[in-house]
Amino acid sequence: MKKIIAFGLTLCIVLIFSLSVQADENPTWDKIFSDDFEAYQTGKVENQDSFKSVWTNDGWSGTNQNPTDINDVATIQVEDNNQFVNMDYDSSFFYMSPTNFRANEFEVEFDFRSHDLKDAWVGINMRKEYRDIRYNGGTGLMVYFRTKYIKNSEDQIVGEALVVHALRGGSLSTTDLDDLLVGDRVIEYIYPESEPIDPTEQIQSRWFNVRVHVENTANSNEALYQIYVDDVLLASLTYARASLNIAGYFGLHACTGDIDVDNLYIESFDEVAPPPIIRVNRLVNTVGTVGEEFAFPGGEENDIELIDDADQKVLIEVIQPNSEVIVIADSTYAFTPTQAGIHTLRYTAENAFGEEGTVEFLINVQEAEDPEEPEEPEEPIEPEEPEEPSKNNTILWIALSIVGVSLVGFGTYIFVIKKK
Repeated sequence: MKKIIAFGLTLCIVLIFSLSVQADENPTWDKIFSDDFEAYQTGKVENQDSFKSVWTNDGWSGTNQNPTDINDVATIQVEDNNQFVNMDYDSSFFYMSPTNFRANEFEVEFDFRSHDLKDAWVGINMRKEYRDIRYNGGTGLMVYFRTKYIKNSEDQIVGEALVVHALRGGSLSTTDLDDLLVGDRVIEYIYPESEPIDPTEQIQSRWFNVRVHVENTANSNEALYQIYVDDVLLASLTYARASLNIAGYFGLHACTGDIDVDNLYIESFDEVAPPPIIRVNRLVNTVGTVGEEFAFPGGEENDIELIDDADQKVLIEVIQPNSEVIVIADSTYAFTPTQAGIHTLRYTAENAFGEEGTVEFLINVQEAEDPEEPEEPEEPIEPEEPEEPSKNNTILWIALSIVGVSLVGFGTYIFVIKKK
């Protein structure tokens, strides 16, 4: 009996050990980001390193040496023993992003309230390719919630509204997607004419819970965005775009208002970890020549930026026009093409989960021009010597002269006789 018990204990220990080893061999990644803002000191967030280790933007990260709209906006405040972040801003807009959280399919939610209704809004930008960039300067799709007064035809305030909007970021431009939103989109409170205003029904200074659920559809690069306010589906958006079908960053944005945000929570539904990101920060030439060395970025310190890779190593390959692949040796950043045609320069990195990230550039390799042979100089043309008059010509001229003299003499004779 004791041997059986001992064997059982030994088997349990072996199983536990093997499971722990297997867990180590299959690492996990952070699939949840949350912040209730309780861990910080009250006051300006830009003065707190603990805050900037969780949240960042183009100014705090140092990406932009001349950032705008990042300081003197957000503060940690407390009310009824509850801390939250307040964004009080009367200009363009303020944003901040989780320092390192990306997802493709997910759900994001937060609580917010707006203290004024001067057309203020708060929003979440999703699937951003670049973390440290504003929504109107890069990729991403933003759902935002605008709070404003309702006015009648005489420009009198008769109520309050919360309106759902959506737009897609682009290269220094934005695309309004409101026309594609399906649903009511609006929560309104019209002031009663014969009763006092009910503060619990007002939009102003009322806490709302907003939630955006994002999942891909069966169509290529298409996703369904479902937008809830206080657990009521207020709007949905079906939208397809290749640049949005990525494991992207998030950004919390606020504009032209006095807005509180609390309990931000993001949960990723992705089954694989976000792939590593490779950014080539120096221009890649697009034209090469057969037989001549072609150099590409990688040799200088800041040529290549790697995010979420396993070992800070990059595999560089060249795919030739005949589909043969040249693997570039480590610490080598040039090759000599032997074929004319379109070549693909590919950088590849791998993360700890075996997921790969790539970036590619096309190179048009042309044949070398044959050197022109110098033209042989033309031989100088010798001037022609004048021909000597022949004897026959001389006799002819003498005969003609005699005939001419004879005619003149005969004419003179006739003229003289007639005068006599």
